[in-house]
Amino acid sequence: MGFGFKHALYRPVEELDNPPEDVKYACGQRTAEWVRSIAIPNEAHVSFVLTSERDESVVVLGLTPHVRKLPDTAMNATVSTCTGGNGIVTRHADLVVDSTEQPTFRFTDERGRKVERLRLNLSKGGAVDFHVTSRAESPGVYEWTADLELLVGGEPKSISITNEGKPFKISGPVRGKPEINMVDRLPDDNGYCLSHPDGRSC
Repeated sequence: MGFGFKHALYRPVEELDNPPEDVKYACGQRTAEWVRSIAIPNEAHVSFVLTSERDESVVVLGLTPHVRKLPDTAMNATVSTCTGGNGIVTRHADLVVDSTEQPTFRFTDERGRKVERLRLNLSKGGAVDFHVTSRAESPGVYEWTADLELLVGGEPKSISITNEGKPFKISGPVRGKPEINMVDRLPDDNGYCLSHPDGRSC
């Protein structure tokens, strides 16, 4: 799972002036983890592979989102951290949360072409690589999970897509508040951590 580089800060802005001791470089993994501990990402990226080792047919019917808006939380700023072919069938699912519309997934294939229906047939040894991007376009904090709907040997089944048993969480845009880029507050614009990925502060 990955995250976008913009986050909604729900802690006091002053906390950004006192990062933990191991947070030293703007583009380090430690910095990204620290920001995520005090803020909520605007985007979440989830990838998984569905494989079939069964003799009976497996048909992928769809991916159904379950979205819940959380009680309003005061956000103090937008915080930015660094931005950052195998023959398997690929499906990209884009979940956009907008308070004016029912949440649905928009699907594209490995070439970026729009897919109206997800229906895929897997034989034994087959695989589908899924990439799910979720983002909120309306203000607020949202939780989401999804059900991957299947037919296995003609019987309906579903697989729950969660964040280790918990919902994924994303935040909509923070309006009328400052935007803070950690690149302006911490040294290095990727150079050190690119060449020292195992460093204590990366």
